[in-house]
Amino acid sequence: MDRSLETARLALPGREIRGDRRLREMPMGLVEGLTWAEAPPSTRQAIRQWWKTPYDLPFPGSTESLHDVTLRVQDWLSEMPDEGRIVAFTHGGVIRCCVWALTGPPQDRSWSLELGNTGIVRIRYDRTRNTAILVAHNDLSHLPDAWNLPPGQQVPGEQPSGSPSARIGHRPV
Repeated sequence: MDRSLETARLALPGREIRGDRRLREMPMGLVEGLTWAEAPPSTRQAIRQWWKTPYDLPFPGSTESLHDVTLRVQDWLSEMPDEGRIVAFTHGGVIRCCVWALTGPPQDRSWSLELGNTGIVRIRYDRTRNTAILVAHNDLSHLPDAWNLPPGQQVPGEQPSGSPSARIGHRPV
């Protein structure tokens, strides 16, 4: 959450910033802070298996699945005001779960949304009609040369070498 809060402070200077633990990223268990190459072969195999059904199974060495994250995101969404705008700074797994909580998860329970670092997702939600419209997804127009960046989410171990996104999990700050 530290990275998200810092991004919020940089993007919205002088505004009140509040953290909410329900928007924290899914714990990365056995690989927290490691690159793919640093993960033992047995762990890499466990992640490949998890990757096939990430919505249903906890991440290896963790206690949460994407379904569990979706439940805490739904809890957060249930507290949204009836009117107004909410700006949330969070992580890729949480964003996917937020979109899935409003639109339904993909039928095959696979990763179905590409997200780049600092990509903007805009959702228009009408609580009175219980409808959600995905207005913008993975908007990187604020970044120069955004399309030259490596994709935000790829199959583990397939990230370009030397990529800043080559870490699987993040060590706490």
